[in-house]
Amino acid sequence: SRAALLTVESRPVITEQPVGYEVQPGTTVLFRVSATGATSYRWQYSKDGGGTWTNCVSTGADTAAFRFTATAELTGRLYRCVVSNESGSVTSQAVSLIVSSKPVITEDPYPEYVFAGREASFFVEASGDGLTYQWQVSKDGGKTWANCVSAGATSAKFRFTASSSMDGWYYRCVVSNVDGSATSLAASLTVDSRPSITEQPNGAVVIEGTQVTLKVTATGATSYQWQYSRDGGDTWTNCVSTGADTASFGFKATVALSGRKFRCLVSNSFGSVTTTEVNLRVLSSDERITEQQAYQAMIALKSKYPEGMHWTNDDYYAWNGYSSEYGVYYGGGYGCVAFAFLMSDAAFGDLPARYIEVDFNNVRVGDILRVNNDSHSVIVMEKHADYVVLAEGNFNSSIHWGRIMTATEVNKSTYILTRYPEGS
Repeated sequence: SRAALLTVESRPVITEQPVGYEVQPGTTVLFRVSATGATSYRWQYSKDGGGTWTNCVSTGADTAAFRFTATAELTGRLYRCVVSNESGSVTSQAVSLIVSSKPVITEDPYPEYVFAGREASFFVEASGDGLTYQWQVSKDGGKTWANCVSAGATSAKFRFTASSSMDGWYYRCVVSNVDGSATSLAASLTVDSRPSITEQPNGAVVIEGTQVTLKVTATGATSYQWQYSRDGGDTWTNCVSTGADTASFGFKATVALSGRKFRCLVSNSFGSVTTTEVNLRVLSSDERITEQQAYQAMIALKSKYPEGMHWTNDDYYAWNGYSSEYGVYYGGGYGCVAFAFLMSDAAFGDLPARYIEVDFNNVRVGDILRVNNDSHSVIVMEKHADYVVLAEGNFNSSIHWGRIMTATEVNKSTYILTRYPEGS
């Protein structure tokens, strides 16, 4: 017998079918099909539920990915793709295109966690024309829903004051227009009914014998208990002296208390919260820094940093006055700030800085003034009855000693930083 040639023809194989869409007018629609062995594509549409089919003729209708803009008259059409090669063709599944002007939720509300008495806020975002909003609440885990009636319940952002009874409720929004409505996903509300701390206590650096007052402010609190730690916060012991069970705990500082951490346990019937831990540093009377000592430490630098020495915003200094307890978060500074910080460290070492009331009567040698409408920093070298003598960097790009500032000018300072311990 003679040999024969066998030819196997293979039509394309569709590996990924197109998917349908429900979109608003003006939205870009992308129908996509994936197939192996394909050499040509032809998208088709049907207006009668698949009874008859017509070839699409717009740009891209002969590619695997057919992109076009949805218009209202296209709604209800079915689309499919005929995928071919030299061996034949296969047809994808038919998918629908719904073009509707009814709202579409583009961002659902997020779960909310708040303390009792604080504001809860839910937000929904939707596309569409002439939108109206109605927030709903469910008190049974989403089984039943009721319209909210408080102020803001008919806007995209719904704000209200949360109470303990609302814990575990769910909220959703029905967004509507003349063409229909869409409902967002539900978001939970968690209401923490424990006390809410609104103002944390501050630590302190004081001279022995100074009256120290630790304060906490909280809403919803019914009891307080101040505690101290001797081991850096590993273990805590309740304070037992007078006032240790109040929001404001006052006591006289002794050197023996130096290095302790303090915190307050704030409670009500729902539970308790703990304040941030703060440090107490107590200096002995022998460690007290006088204005004369501060002056001598600073004036000693004049030979190293003489009058007219070049000093600009390129000069930087990292100082020791940073203090989270006192809310002074400057780790360093440039230019005039750098020079003031350098001088301050010479006078006060590692003592923390703190803000004091802007008043000429409060100013002492070594204090830093922020002047010139919050644009320049200087340090006080001398204080007299109605003026101070300053030192400053970046004064016309140089160091300057001896400028006089009147009490009136001092009282226009943006702020004053001191590093004298409380009680000194």
